Amino acid sequence: MKYVINGKFLAEKITGIQRYAYELTRELDAMAEGRDIELFVPSDATADLSVYRHIKLVPSGAPAGERWEQITYGNYLRRQGAQGINLCNIVPLGCPRGIACIHDINYRVMPEAYRGSLHARISSVWHRINYRVIGRRADRILTVSEFSKRELIQYYGIPADKITVVPDSWEHFVRSLPDDSVFDHFPQLKKGEYFFSMCSMAKNKNIRWILEVARQHPEETFAVSGMLDQKRLGETIDLTGLDNVHYLGFVSDDEAKVLMKFCKAFIFPSYREGFGIPPMEAIAMGADAIVSNRSCLPEIYGDAVSYLDPDVYELDFHPVAEEKKRQLLERYSWKKSAELLLSLL
Repeated sequence: MKYVINGKFLAEKITGIQRYAYELTRELDAMAEGRDIELFVPSDATADLSVYRHIKLVPSGAPAGERWEQITYGNYLRRQGAQGINLCNIVPLGCPRGIACIHDINYRVMPEAYRGSLHARISSVWHRINYRVIGRRADRILTVSEFSKRELIQYYGIPADKITVVPDSWEHFVRSLPDDSVFDHFPQLKKGEYFFSMCSMAKNKNIRWILEVARQHPEETFAVSGMLDQKRLGETIDLTGLDNVHYLGFVSDDEAKVLMKFCKAFIFPSYREGFGIPPMEAIAMGADAIVSNRSCLPEIYGDAVSYLDPDVYELDFHPVAEEKKRQLLERYSWKKSAELLLSLL
């Protein structure tokens, strides 16, 4: 059987979903010698393609986008008689067979979070169509936690034996050296004297928790990085009077490493996640993490973090023993996850 990986993620800005696709295929490549696996690459790919040595790269000659994914990639699958590997929630609807990953079904379970703009509403409908098509027609479905697996079974009636949990991991975060110049860019932050969070304005990310806690604790400093995309999410945030909250915008991985390494604790107040990589990245950098007690997060993080109630604005945490954090990191690896994917192929 020939498999062709949907390479749209190679041209997209890196979030958790694109990270998953890139790191998983990178590890799969090391195991792919002698196997008929291709990676279909859009012409505007920006990711490092030199990491692929055994998976065959197939240039598509066209830039990534919905048309590329639905028509260009879908037509290639049909011409080759190949099975698709789609790792980012979306499949070509005319050719959905093969393996597909649904990271979470937030668009289905938390629809009120995606009504703020026309773009958000269209995205919600589009994703829910794909969830249903994947559930009915994909040969195998991946997801990233037992929590997400249970929701796929509950909301879409997918048989449990059709779903395999292939989790995220963290090793990518220690691959390169951190950028200590970040404190030159953000002189308002002092090492060891701020709480750090990576957060968007999406309602499931619950940035409001950080703002409300900051109002209650003017003596503390809070740094927030991430995407505040008002057009996409139709949300705004009010930082009036919050001189102790510093929005940093998008930061690189190397900058995030330093911010995590020297923070008092990393805060992750989400209502819903499929997996939730950032706290694990922070722990890999030696930080303590304060994590929401909702969705998959207690399943993933166990006793390696402190927990918060996303509806209760209280800042309370305790340092966690290094042994607990080490045990958490040992449970997950991109290699283990790639081996699970390979077993399905």
